[in-house]
Amino acid sequence: MAIDAKTVEHIAKLCRLGLSESEKQKVSRELSAILEYVAKLQELETQRVEATMQVGGLENVWRDDAESRAPAHHPGPLKEAFPKKKDGFLEVAAVFKE
Repeated sequence: MAIDAKTVEHIAKLCRLGLSESEKQKVSRELSAILEYVAKLQELETQRVEATMQVGGLENVWRDDAESRAPAHHPGPLKEAFPKKKDGFLEVAAVFKE
């Protein structure tokens, strides 16, 4: 199927692309080649071919969910390095407006 210049201009307008005349000709040739290839693919007999999701033989491997905790660290030095503290808590800037 050949794509004419008018169709290329329409597609370019939809895509908001500014194309020069040489670019329009190039796009016309490339789109025509793509559509010819798709037409060839449509001629293939695929009724008896099993659907394939991928061809590498890979499969998902899932692990069981398990609770895991981060290793216990001593927060003392980190708390002491914090600039603002109030009543044993670390004070940060307000997140919500009142």
